[in-house]
Amino acid sequence: MSRHRVIPVVLALLLAVSLLSVAGPVSAASSGQKCKKAGLTATSKSGGKTVRLTCNKVGKRLLWKVMPTTTTTIAPTTTTAPGTTTTTTAPAVFLNVGVTYTAANGLTVVLNSFTRVESSASYRYAINYTLTNNVAGSKIPQGAWKLYTAGGVGLPQYGGFSDLFTGSTETRNYTFEELKTVPFVTLAYHENQFFSKTPPAGALLFRVSS
Repeated sequence: MSRHRVIPVVLALLLAVSLLSVAGPVSAASSGQKCKKAGLTATSKSGGKTVRLTCNKVGKRLLWKVMPTTTTTIAPTTTTAPGTTTTTTAPAVFLNVGVTYTAANGLTVVLNSFTRVESSASYRYAINYTLTNNVAGSKIPQGAWKLYTAGGVGLPQYGGFSDLFTGSTETRNYTFEELKTVPFVTLAYHENQFFSKTPPAGALLFRVSS
């Protein structure tokens, strides 16, 4: 083969090797070995797995380094149709009979007793309670009780409720009555719930025994 024919062949081979080294990954490399050009990529077998390497400058040398892998975690999403509102309701915390609690209006409240008496067509719910005003220099409306069903039906306490001045205490009895077909689940005390369909925030809640 003449010299003039050999030179083009050699140039073509060098060009092909150069294109492969730039365009695609090189095999048979391992992390820490020397490489020739920054930015080259290669693949290597490690522990039965294929890893990707990249040629990086480390100090004054060019070495193969394992390419870092990234993991993307996609959090679950909740899709709500336009125009709708999702409401999460915390479970009710029921209080105990015979224990002193401070109501939202500042009065101390003790539900002394709470009983249910059955008749032929109805239930009577009898309560005995004590209210005390321990807030200095104040007069506070007594507030009242109300029974609630799970479906938004309420039966309020009726009567006259005067203000309690500092140091005043009042103990009262009251009996609710309703048909057996109305299943009350909660007794609540609050200063402003007469027209409420559900117990207002801050109400003192007691479970209605079945």
